[in-house]
Amino acid sequence: MKIWTIVWKDLYIALRNVFALVMMFLVPLMVTGLIYFAFGGFLKEQPELPTIRVQIVNLDQPGPATPHFGEILLQIFAQQKLSQFIQSTPVADEEKARRAVNSGRIDAAIVIPANFSNALVSSGEHASLLLYYDPTKTIAPRFLRNILQGFLDGFTGSQIVLQVAKQEATNRKLTLDEGALQELANSYSQWIMARGQEFREGKPPWLHTKVLSSEKQQQKGVDFIARTMAGMMIFFAFFTGASMAESILHEREQGTLARLFTTPTSHTTILAGKFIGVFITVLIQVLVLLLSSGLIFHITWGEPPHLALAILALVVASSGFGILLLSFITSTRQAGPVIGVVLTLSGVLGGLISTGVQVPKTLERLSRFVPQGWVMSSWKLCLERKPLSALFFPVIVSLLWGILTFATGAILFYKKLD
Repeated sequence: MKIWTIVWKDLYIALRNVFALVMMFLVPLMVTGLIYFAFGGFLKEQPELPTIRVQIVNLDQPGPATPHFGEILLQIFAQQKLSQFIQSTPVADEEKARRAVNSGRIDAAIVIPANFSNALVSSGEHASLLLYYDPTKTIAPRFLRNILQGFLDGFTGSQIVLQVAKQEATNRKLTLDEGALQELANSYSQWIMARGQEFREGKPPWLHTKVLSSEKQQQKGVDFIARTMAGMMIFFAFFTGASMAESILHEREQGTLARLFTTPTSHTTILAGKFIGVFITVLIQVLVLLLSSGLIFHITWGEPPHLALAILALVVASSGFGILLLSFITSTRQAGPVIGVVLTLSGVLGGLISTGVQVPKTLERLSRFVPQGWVMSSWKLCLERKPLSALFFPVIVSLLWGILTFATGAILFYKKLD
């Protein structure tokens, strides 16, 4: 009963401390709330990108035996998958298309020159597509340029085929007349056109589109906020563990701890009561933050067994680490700077600040050297709805961190106060 009397006394003091309550409950929610509102777009349905309006002037006049590549380009822009993003309209007048761009009625104009098809299959001709656009636009020109470049990269391969054929003929001391070269270029173009059929059927090999439903977009935002909240909860739980252990130093300086030692209560019982108070305070903090963040940010933390393991890992690791940290400190004047520096650096190293973003592999490996990294790993697995067995390893490592640091800190405290 003496142990629990000490526990309730420490809890009563801690829960009457306004500054401690703000740091335990309000600050983690406020930081997450700021991120929630700053990146609130994640939680809303994303607006659709504006349709790119483009007019295509096809002046291409291929020879009798030359495929009509200008028409193929028109068909590519008209195929179904691109029509989700591009509204293409064939027009006959280049000047009219330019005026439409200048007036802002369309975003860009593409002009296909008269010798376009002939230049693609002949080594002696050159032609250039013209992309005319408003320089204030950014997305539309880049998107159109990439499509045109992809188209040209396929067909201009015929020029490379001709150059290789000529070089090979020269090396073997053979002669290729113009007819043979033209036939070779046509064969390559027909092969490319066969692949181009995929475009006309709406199956471009290089374009894959996937639009998230509004429900998935919203879930993505909730996951981002959940990871952020988990990071803040772990970060401040470690601070609470250290701050509660600091009360031992505070009582020693005030003389109340010495008076306790003069009573029939053993040193072990007194320290045990204070250490249990650390565990219970952190547990209350975690439970309150889980409940309040679930209500405020609509976070579903996971299945009860998974959540119980993650909570256990957090409470044990943060309490044990706090007790160990304070066992090296001799006065409360030292406690503030040491707690702030050590827990901030270890929290950053453990990935608690960068929970919602992709971090380099090196930083991810470094997080394994601090208890916060293992605790955060267990919470991520919990939020990702991984199988219960997946949580065992990070939870066990977190518990080992907590048990070893608690045992070491308790021994050091006992020797210091004995």
